[in-house]
Amino acid sequence: MRKIICILLYLVSFSVSYAKDLSNVYIQKTNIPSLYIETFNGEGIESRDVYKLCRLYFVENANITSYDSVQIRGRGNASWTSFEKKPYRIKFKNKERFLGNKYAKAKNWVLLANGGEKLLIRNGIANYVSRLCNMPFTPATVYVDLFVNGVYQGNYQISDFIDIRKKRVDIEEQDSIVTNDQANISGGYLLEFDGNNEEGETYITTSTFNNIIRIHSPKPEVLSQFQIDYITNHLNKFEDELLNIDLSSSYNTYRNYVDSTSLMGWYLTNEICANPDIFWQIYFYKERDDDKFYFGPVWDFDLGFNGDTRRGNNGDVREFLMADIEFGKPFFQEWFKALRKDKWWIKSQFEAFHQLYKEQNLDSCMLNYVDSVVTTMRASIDENYKVWGISKPLHPIRDYRLYDTYDEYVDDLRDFIVKHNAYLYRRFEEIYQESCSNIKDFRNEIIKPLYYSIDGTRLNGPRKGIKIVLYPDGRSKKIIVK
Repeated sequence: MRKIICILLYLVSFSVSYAKDLSNVYIQKTNIPSLYIETFNGEGIESRDVYKLCRLYFVENANITSYDSVQIRGRGNASWTSFEKKPYRIKFKNKERFLGNKYAKAKNWVLLANGGEKLLIRNGIANYVSRLCNMPFTPATVYVDLFVNGVYQGNYQISDFIDIRKKRVDIEEQDSIVTNDQANISGGYLLEFDGNNEEGETYITTSTFNNIIRIHSPKPEVLSQFQIDYITNHLNKFEDELLNIDLSSSYNTYRNYVDSTSLMGWYLTNEICANPDIFWQIYFYKERDDDKFYFGPVWDFDLGFNGDTRRGNNGDVREFLMADIEFGKPFFQEWFKALRKDKWWIKSQFEAFHQLYKEQNLDSCMLNYVDSVVTTMRASIDENYKVWGISKPLHPIRDYRLYDTYDEYVDDLRDFIVKHNAYLYRRFEEIYQESCSNIKDFRNEIIKPLYYSIDGTRLNGPRKGIKIVLYPDGRSKKIIVK
């Protein structure tokens, strides 16, 4: 018995001493969490295709959480090949609530370097705007100081990997092989307009607009030809309806195939954040037994907020709509051109932005968010630029505004937010008014109501006892004249 007690005391003392050793080695560098990654044999992470084994230590306040048998590799396209500060993808052995109960329990997570932009927070602001726009799912924004094999790498953002699961894209997953056409293969599907067209992935091409769309889920190992045919045909039906949009119609049937709330949220997020890659990478999905496509989550805004020189007035897009700026292959652009022929869409985008801008005070919300994040992360930001250089060019064609201090970048951002939001409000109203004036049968209805009898006969003016129907812009209101 005494021997057993001695062994237990030894084990307890060993674990305490081990914990003390950990706390001396893995420290929280600033007032945001620190993440330590140690690869097997201290090898570098040099591939975005081949995983390497590593151990993780997540340090927050006095707590150190360790994870063993984790895999890590590079990720991204231009961000991996063009930038010195590299992004990563990590894969746990088991599903983990890596960021706590508020987020998904999952194996796969992303470490965004935000290495192509000086603010470090463009993706974070976009995620915040996504929530303001009521998107069903917005990826995580958790900033950390990252160490790899003991070397400080700078400020990074932990974010969700985009897949199907609770607290991510929460739809039914088709995870088994379909062997006949009697199975319910109506969903779920996680899809993407993917401008990169990566090798080894599954793509389909629509017949109407020749759009190339990637199937993320069902995954290639279980995806059957039945499912490929089903989702291709469903997309073709949607595109056929888009072709038939009539500006003078009060209801266009393409809306039977799209969730207007998520589509509007996706679009406004991209316009507010001035994302020049608006049509380059678009996630959308379809649920089982539901004909509609849902849009989101939003992704990849490192070139947003006036961070790109390729479009606009010498790169200044304060007074541009991103939907008017074509970049690369058209992809979703053709869908959106069709949408802009719909009176309901034009009216809805103005009303939705009006609510954000006027009623929710969009400027104040965004500026307060920026100030809060910058204040919280300031020490980490300063440490980051001891490594990477605040005025050092990150990309040969995109760094057209280089400042000597981080505050100058923030001032530039704040100025852009205010001016760009004001422009969006003016422009959406102009488009709305133009759409009304371009419809012959509705030309005078904004300033003059139309009067109808109960049986629908057009009258020249109101009369007692008859029902008046007002059609100023597609809306209707019924009253009785006494």
